[in-house]
Amino acid sequence: MQTRRILVAPLDWGLGHASRCVPLIRRFLQEGHTVTLAGTGASGDLLRLHFPALRFLELPGYAIRYPSHSGLVPYLGLQIPGLLRSIRKEHDWLEQLLKQESFDQIISDNRYGLWHPAIASVILTHQLYLPLPTSMQWAKGLVQRRLHSWLNRFGEIWVPDHPGRENLSGGLSHPAPGNLRVEYIGPLSRFSTVSLQQVQQKTLDVVAVLSGPEPQRSLLESRIVASYQHTTMKVRIITGQPGVDRTRDSSGNIEFVGHLADEEFIDTLKRAGTIYCRSGYSSLMDLDALGLKAVLIPTPGQTEQEYLAEHFRMKGWEVLSQSELSK
Repeated sequence: MQTRRILVAPLDWGLGHASRCVPLIRRFLQEGHTVTLAGTGASGDLLRLHFPALRFLELPGYAIRYPSHSGLVPYLGLQIPGLLRSIRKEHDWLEQLLKQESFDQIISDNRYGLWHPAIASVILTHQLYLPLPTSMQWAKGLVQRRLHSWLNRFGEIWVPDHPGRENLSGGLSHPAPGNLRVEYIGPLSRFSTVSLQQVQQKTLDVVAVLSGPEPQRSLLESRIVASYQHTTMKVRIITGQPGVDRTRDSSGNIEFVGHLADEEFIDTLKRAGTIYCRSGYSSLMDLDALGLKAVLIPTPGQTEQEYLAEHFRMKGWEVLSQSELSK
């Protein structure tokens, strides 16, 4: 097999995009390829934690911030000009990088500007269709055409899911539109290559796995704390903040952990009586790989997570709205 020079760059909205790139990067390294990473923020920190020996390039993020209320779509609508500028900037960033060095392949996780006509360009995504709220259905055709025009700039589209009816992403990526070059590569989880140990006892009452952009990440954290801080239940909150030290709240029953190595993360989840997490697709792939279920709390107003939560509710999972937790 001919070795390749591969650039891997995940989106920086939360940790999920970086997390699902981990098994791909491991595979590339096992095959002897040279891998360069690019990113920013907490997702970049996650990649550096997993691959400290690899070269890392700072690539500015999209700087999208979620609202504290549930009107996400109108709020994001106001940020569309900035989003389009960010896509152009990351394409310009790539053009400048390629003037100094060369790559044989680009793996872009939901970064629509990281493509090049002269290089094998792959976009990793589970979103071939974007769910819109009822109030935005009039724009469905326009949004889908724009999305597909971005996707078609890439030579290949990799969907991290199964192709058939027994899939995880449902209508977000099934069936594949006929105008897209789609390959279903199977679910991706950083836990898929970790040996799983049988846990006999549930020594943690609650584990909450937090993720996603601010301020919604912190808002969910505060509601979890309010729900359990005056109880005797043993709670661990994984805050999704690599590099942040472990702490406890004033009552002592809630432990905060910024990030855990894969083995300890798995052990924590398996010892949990109840798991809370967002219905982000990467989190769902991780839970599926471990054979675990969680109480899903979609980010308010984020239609993709709301769709996935309902999709998994039909599979027997419990779903709560964020407002149903204690204030």
